[in-house]
Amino acid sequence: MLDFGHNRWSAPNYLGRGQQRRLLLLMLMAGMVLAAVFYAADPKNWNWLGQLNRRRAGAQNAAVDTRLKPRRAEDGVIVARKPQAAAVPKSGKLFAGIDAKLLSEIRDDTPLRQAELPAMFQLLSVARRADPRALTEASLGTPAFVQLLQQPESFRGQLVTVRGHVHGVIEMPAGENDAGVRELFQLWLQPQDDGTNPIVIECLDLPKAFPRGEHLDEQVEATGFYFKRMAYAAKDRTMLLAPLVLAESVDWTPKPQAAGPQPIDWKQLAWGATVALFAAALLLVFVLPRRRGSADALPHHVSGGKPAAGLEQLDELRNLEVSPDVLEALKRIADTEPGENKGNP
Repeated sequence: MLDFGHNRWSAPNYLGRGQQRRLLLLMLMAGMVLAAVFYAADPKNWNWLGQLNRRRAGAQNAAVDTRLKPRRAEDGVIVARKPQAAAVPKSGKLFAGIDAKLLSEIRDDTPLRQAELPAMFQLLSVARRADPRALTEASLGTPAFVQLLQQPESFRGQLVTVRGHVHGVIEMPAGENDAGVRELFQLWLQPQDDGTNPIVIECLDLPKAFPRGEHLDEQVEATGFYFKRMAYAAKDRTMLLAPLVLAESVDWTPKPQAAGPQPIDWKQLAWGATVALFAAALLLVFVLPRRRGSADALPHHVSGGKPAAGLEQLDELRNLEVSPDVLEALKRIADTEPGENKGNP
């Protein structure tokens, strides 16, 4: 039995605009997924999550006002505010080698003054000559940021330990001094207990391969001498205050290397996308037309979604030779039909 109904299956027309648009859309989606995979594989692209957590932690802590608020001026020197009660007992005992007379020249709530440089280089020289273990054992621990900011006289000349993330390193010449120091490294440290206000560290050396410049995020710990509550100018020219600590160096905890493949360069990714699009174009222009030509050779060719096959089969039926036995049987049937019809009432 011949079935001239609609063919349930039709080969897609890859040369049609609709099919080509679908293929190009699939290639574009595959490229976007590939770019997202390479972006997610780079751990540097997720540093903003850690910064967001630190900002939230800093917002939860009590806000510390670090703006400079002078009360009176004498000879151009801003007199420090009266400190609050000491957080640790003020014993007056200093680390071996420190001259207490030089510390008397230090003034809080001012930038680093020329008269304070001898005391600064003396503390740095003591830190350089001393055993790091002895410095750690003599440390008062890790005071809170608000303690270092509001009680400078209690901590002056004492060893303290600070921890946090360094966001900027400035390398500068030391100038003339009797300690033989040629250069200094100024580190801007964001302490663990405060997400907005910095601690300034002046040190003689840095660990090998420690990065320089701004926009850093390096975890460090340093044990050094508390020097003063230093005034500095912010980007908006507002005068702010920050604790100043002098140390020989810092203990650096480098970020662990991310496991897995290294992130690909964006130029290489662009070249890969270009090659993929070129290959898709070759597929659409040269390969798919050949496949379509082979499909045209099939007996049931579909054009426009309607069946065009069946006419050749009808021609074959017309030319079909019928045997004599079949013709005689048909005549007998025709002869018997009139008699039967006459006998019926």
